Formats: sequence, structure tokens, C-alpha cells
Amino acid sequence: MGHFVSIFQRTQYTPSDPFVYSNTVRRRLEHLLRANHANLSIIHYSGAPNLFLQHLPALYLLGISAPQLLDLYDQNQPSDCVWQPSPCVIIKANWKFFLGKKEYAEGYKHYFDDELINMNFNQLQLMKIYTRHLLAMSLLSGGKTYIYLGLAFILKSQEMTSEALTSMCLHIHVNLLDQKIKLNEWSYGTYTLCELLSEMAEKKEKITNTIKDLQSLTEELMYISQYISKWNSKDYYKSLKEIEETTLLLAITASESIRLPFISLFNASQTVLILSKNMVLLDSHTRLYFQIILFHILLNYISLGMPCIQPNKLNQYPPIDMKAIKNDLKLVSFNTEKLIG
Repeated sequence: MGHFVSIFQRTQYTPSDPFVYSNTVRRRLEHLLRANHANLSIIHYSGAPNLFLQHLPALYLLGISAPQLLDLYDQNQPSDCVWQPSPCVIIKANWKFFLGKKEYAEGYKHYFDDELINMNFNQLQLMKIYTRHLLAMSLLSGGKTYIYLGLAFILKSQEMTSEALTSMCLHIHVNLLDQKIKLNEWSYGTYTLCELLSEMAEKKEKITNTIKDLQSLTEELMYISQYISKWNSKDYYKSLKEIEETTLLLAITASESIRLPFISLFNASQTVLILSKNMVLLDSHTRLYFQIILFHILLNYISLGMPCIQPNKLNQYPPIDMKAIKNDLKLVSFNTEKLIG
């Protein structure tokens, strides 16, 4: 069974937005999410994220029927995602002590469930408080846990909210916990994103050799940030559109085996936009998160050996149409086993 990953739209989502989907499908989804929350851990026995938990809400947003949703759940729910007792109970005084330690998954789940109760089930307040601590480290990890947070916000699901925050606590770069995450001072260059990628492609050999010699993620950030600062990104929405179009263009031109990172980065930018437009994130945070997403775009672009994109020949590439992408299995459907790996 494939895994749909392109599910965000460019429109603004707010907690009051009505859903046009069938009440029957919505009730079925909520029932399955509650069952997942009780029975399925957010990580596999191997320690990899359980992306099946993102699968159901993504298919719901794409218009799946209630019987199809149940069939998918029955046929594809993983058998190696059992909650394991945490070594200790997590409380407000110690919640930062166990970041990055996957054996504390159940403890974090119970902690965020309790925090929701303490906040009278105000998901927006919970996200605002904890996302500002966790999102930068989660984005830097290169994982997909932040996409789950965007889904939780759109669907207003309490279970998904606590699971998304738990996953962000577990899948982070622990070596960055004691550092203030900061790239070069945000500056505005003159390059479009495609022009920047073209320049990096021309210097690919030099950049690749330099990155190989770097000893840490922090050093990679500082090195790549000299290119990030060339990007003309004064306008948030123009910057988002550039990230959307460029990542999808890279996905279209990439071979199937290396397409997933660019679709994931597209969804990451959508998550950041949704959270920032609804004031979960501050403007200053949004700038940093766009920088981090661009860092991963550039790093994947170089490390995966992508061909040079010619900005003056964009009209020769396939048109980027979200409706077509959703209907193209080559772009939106991936093998679940590959995603787990």
C-alpha cells in the first residue's frame, strides 16, 4: 500500500474552518485515531517513526470513503509498534531531561495528554508553548515529525497533537540541545531559489568535498548558510511559493528512489506556513524555519546528485499542478516499507 505525502493546500486553515467531508468518514477517522493513540506507538520497534499514523489523516484529507479508511486500517496497521513502559514518569519539571531518548515515548505521550487536560483541551495553547521549544530541532533532524504536527492542527485532533509533540521530543539532534540554534544573521540576497541551486550545482564537487570534511551538523549549517544568505526571501509568501515550486520541480525531475525528500520538504514548508499564519509560531521563528528547510533542500540537492536546474528554461519543465500531482502515483504514493526505512 502506498503512502500519500502531498496533502497540504496553500489556503489558510483555522480552528473554525468547517470540513466538507462526510460526517461518517470523520467519525470513523476519529475512532481510528483514538484506537491508534491507545494501541499503536509512534515509533517502530526499530526506533524509526511510525508513519502509518500520518497515513490515515492524509488519506482522509484526500477524500477517502469510510469503508476504504477502515479497510486500509485493518490491512496495514503495523504489528511492531507497541507502547513500552517508560523508565520513569515525565512531569513539567523534567520534560526536557529525556529529549532524544526513544525509550521515554510512552512517558511523553502521557505527559502531553495531561498537559492538554490542564489547559482545558486548548490544542492551540499547547502547540504554542511547546512547538517553540521543539520545532527547530525537529526540522534539523530531517525527520517528518513536524508534518504530523501540521496534520494535527488541520484536523483539530487532540490525540494527534500529543503524538506529534511526543514524536518531536524523540526525533531531534540531541547534540544541539545545549546550543542556541542560529544560522548566519538573516540577510536578503538577490538570487531566486532556482538560481541559487544552479550556482551550487556548478560548484558541486567543491561543496561535496568540503561537506565530507566537516565534523558536525553545526559546521554544515554554517557552511551552507553562506549560500542561504544569497536567497532573496524578503516576502514570506513569495518565499513559500518558491520553496513549493522548486521542491516539486526537483521531485518531478528526480528518479523515484530519491524523490521523497523533496516532497517531504514541500510538506514541511506547508506546515510552517499553517502554524505561522495561525500564530502558533512567531515571525522571527518562521524566518529561521524557512532557513532550516532551505538548508535541507540545498543539502539534499547536492548529496543526491540532482541535475542542474536552468532558471531561464523553467518553461521547458513539466507544469506544476497540485491537482495533477495528487493523481499521479509516481509523485504522491510511496511504498510504506521504504518510508519506514
